Amino acid sequence: MIWTHSKDGAWDRQSLVSAMRRLRLKLGMRRGITLYGYRSRYATGALEKGIDAISVSELLGHRSLEMVKRHYAHLGKDHLKKAAEIAAREKDTA
Repeated sequence: MIWTHSKDGAWDRQSLVSAMRRLRLKLGMRRGITLYGYRSRYATGALEKGIDAISVSELLGHRSLEMVKRHYAHLGKDHLKKAAEIAAREKDTA
């Protein structure tokens, strides 16, 4: 499926950048906010909330898990600490 923009053309990098610039101006957002930034935050947030990496990969439209692991799995120290605590707790109950 190819989405088109208002001029009935396929989205390319420049049309996405232009659309994001117009959206930033319309909403009064600061310069430097990017589509990649939103996508990255969405993916990392989903992983931190416990959504499995396979599902996140599918939601982002990736063909493999490798992209999620390399580009979006920037989990914070608090999240990793909590994950370690959960893993240790589950080990003790087994």
